[in-house]
Amino acid sequence: MTDTVEIRIYGHTFKVKATHGQEYIQDLATLVDGTMKTMAQHSTNRNTDRLAIMTALKMADDLQQLKQSHHRQAEAADQKVQALIEASDRLLEG
Repeated sequence: MTDTVEIRIYGHTFKVKATHGQEYIQDLATLVDGTMKTMAQHSTNRNTDRLAIMTALKMADDLQQLKQSHHRQAEAADQKVQALIEASDRLLEG
C-alpha cells in the first residue's frame, strides 16, 4: 500500500509517496533535515540548492563508508570461518 506523506525538510514541505510506511519516511526526513541544519551551521553559503547537494554528498559518503566497513567485516568473518574449517579438517584427518 502506498500512502502520501507530508514531510518538512529545511523549512520546505513536500508530499511524497511512502511505500515503506509513513513513520519510516518521517524518520528519513528528520535525518535529512537534521543533516542539512548541521551542514548549514558549518557553512557561510546559505544557498538551499547548494546546501542540499552538500548534504546529499555527505550522506552518500556516510553510506559508502558503512558499505566498505560492512564489506571488510564480512571478508574478515569469511577468513575466520575458512580458518576454522581448515583447522577442523586437520583435526578430523589427524
